[in-house]
Parts: sequence; structure tokens; C-alpha cells
Amino acid sequence: GITLPSEQAQAHWSLYLMALSWATTEVPRYLFYAFKQIMNKPPAILFHMRYSLFYILYPTGISGEVLQMFFSLPLAFRTSWLAVLPTGFPNTCMADCDNCQNNAGCLATVAVLYIYAVGGPVMVFL
Repeated sequence: GITLPSEQAQAHWSLYLMALSWATTEVPRYLFYAFKQIMNKPPAILFHMRYSLFYILYPTGISGEVLQMFFSLPLAFRTSWLAVLPTGFPNTCMADCDNCQNNAGCLATVAVLYIYAVGGPVMVFL
């Protein structure tokens, strides 16, 4: 992701907000699936956690991601963002973007920030 090459983003507290939110989301989800497979009906507390924790954890996770992207923008403006990622892209089209002069990574980051701003509330509340 965009956090790996950006030391400024790595030093910001939003990294912990993002990682903790997404990790905490997964624990009740997989416990729910495990109990459903074993007992055919998960405990009520797991059912409640599985379907209500996202009201807190999705907005905090999305906020952490948006802040990480925001604090990575200086790196995206200075370099081609795709060029600082590890090599070995899954297809040659992405690898070719490393050599572009139009700073495709910065444009992609700004586009994703816009999508999060517009789509985040829709995803959580609708």
C-alpha cells in the first residue's frame, strides 16, 4: 500500500487507527464463522458483534486509511508513487506506469481519496 514507502505516513498515529480497526473487524467475523460451522448457530453476542461493530470500526478504519493517503501525498507529488513500490507487479501494464511522466501514482491517490470521501458514508450508513 501507500503506507510502506512513506515514512511520514508511517510515523502518523493514523497507521495504528487503520490497522487496529481492520484487525478488530476480523476477529468477531471469523469467530462467528467458526462457531457457525461448529455449532450451526453462533452465540448471540458474536452475532451482535458481527453485525454491529462495523458502525464504529468501518468509519475509524476508513479515516485511518484516508489520513494515511493524505500524509503520503508529499511522496506521491515528489516521485512516481508506483516507482517506490516493490518490483514484481502482477502484470506488465502496471510496471509500465513506473516510467510514465504524468505521475500516475499521485493522480491515483487523489482519485481514491475522492472516492473514499464520497463513498465512505454511503458504504457505512446505507
